[in-house]
This record gives sequence, C-alpha cells and structure tokens, in this order.
Amino acid sequence: FFENIFIISFLSAIAVCYLLYLFSQLAYFFSAFNGFLPNGNITYAQYARKGFFEMCAIAVINLTLVMASMLLSKKQEGKVCLGVKLLSTFIAVFTLIIIATAVSKMVLYINNYGMTVRRVTTSAFMMFLAVVFIALILRIYINKINVVKVGLLTAGVVVLLLGTVNVNKVC
Repeated sequence: FFENIFIISFLSAIAVCYLLYLFSQLAYFFSAFNGFLPNGNITYAQYARKGFFEMCAIAVINLTLVMASMLLSKKQEGKVCLGVKLLSTFIAVFTLIIIATAVSKMVLYINNYGMTVRRVTTSAFMMFLAVVFIALILRIYINKINVVKVGLLTAGVVVLLLGTVNVNKVC
C-alpha cells in the first residue's frame, strides 16, 4: 500500500492536467453540443472518430487510475480517505464528460449522415462505458457495488440487445 499523500498528490496533478486540457479544448469538445463542427478542416466523420478514440484512451487510463488508487491507498478502519475519494470522483466525472462529448459528436455525425450499424454499435459501447463509470463513482462511496459485475452485466445486456434487434432494419 502507498501513503495517501502520495496518491492524493498524484491524482491532484492528474486532475489539474485534466482541467487545463478541458479548458484549453473547450470549443473543440463542446461544439458538437451546439450542433456544429469546430473551426478548421475537419469532417463530421473525423470529428466523431477522433472523439471516440480520445474517449477510449481516456476511459482506459482513468479506469486504471481510479481502481488502482482505491485498491492501493491506505485504509483507515477499512475506508479509503476522503481526499482519494474526492479526487477519484473528479476523475470519473471528467471521464463521463468526455463520454458525453463523444456521444454528442456521434449524434452530430448521425444527424448529418444517418444511422449505420457501426454507428449504432459505437454508440452502444459509449453507453456501456457511461454505465461502468457511473458504477465506479457509486463504488467509491458504496463498498457493496461490484464494478466488474456491473460491467459484465451491462456488456451482456448490450450484446444481447444488439444480437436480437435487427440493427440493419433500424438503420
């Protein structure tokens, strides 16, 4: 186990970097919510694709960071310290914001070019990630929630829905 001050310092540095990143890219991230592309030579497809892959990378990094910090921090009477909980919550909420912007970029793309099977499955994956991060936030405060079980159950439901619904007909 690591001392909580080391984990809090590390998560604080990450949180500050994320805030700076978010504010420096504010127009780029949130232009899809307003229904337009950011300035520059970028297509709807490039905008949605880039948003999706950014979201995937950030989600993997943040899921690893939060889970590791929760597992490796020193516990007092079986509980994680408040600073680690708050910073972990911030990082998970930041990830939900990134997921929401990726979804908005996909919706913008779908509104302009229509629905396809790939766009449906990509959107379903983004919803799956959102559920996992909501479960992760709840896990930070409620020890009985098992994020892996929630993730597996959600993945099963998504795969079952995609397998039983005729996605081509919906598109």
